[in-house]
Amino acid sequence: MPIKKKISIKTWEDPILRQVAIDVQPSEISSKKFQVLVRNLLNTVEGEGVGLAAPQIGVSKRVFVMNFEPGKTELSNFVIVINPQILHKSDDLEKEGEGCLSIPGMMGIVPRHRVIDVSYTDLSGKIVNQQLCDYVARIFQHEYDHLDGILFVDHIENKDRDFMTEDQYLELEKKNPSDESEL
Repeated sequence: MPIKKKISIKTWEDPILRQVAIDVQPSEISSKKFQVLVRNLLNTVEGEGVGLAAPQIGVSKRVFVMNFEPGKTELSNFVIVINPQILHKSDDLEKEGEGCLSIPGMMGIVPRHRVIDVSYTDLSGKIVNQQLCDYVARIFQHEYDHLDGILFVDHIENKDRDFMTEDQYLELEKKNPSDESEL
């Protein structure tokens, strides 16, 4: 059985996380180098989170992997999202807790659009158009932001109140449980 290689995740102070990532060219998708990148993203996120963008492992390309079925941790539930676009965002915003593998140990209350219409290329080169809602829409927006050099902390409206350690967030959730069970 081949050893799964996990790549070191870049943390918030790394400049690559503040850069706009470069589009993936259609001819790259079938290349061995790109296939290795996707495999590295999947191996690195496995057991760690619900999404991971290429800049988080030091590659400035517009690709991320995300779990479209949160709660199910198998890699088969992860989707490879290449050159994504958000075509429409609902006016309806929800504030929920978010964390990030690039900002370990911290959480923030982040407003995100509840419904988004998206388009992206999958690993076979096919264009996919979808409407995403709630938690899956939140994950998509979070990972999409990484491709534009944006971190979740940039969306926090009141950093003094809404940016905290994971332990502080868990305490807050105990006092004020939300409807969102995965967060």
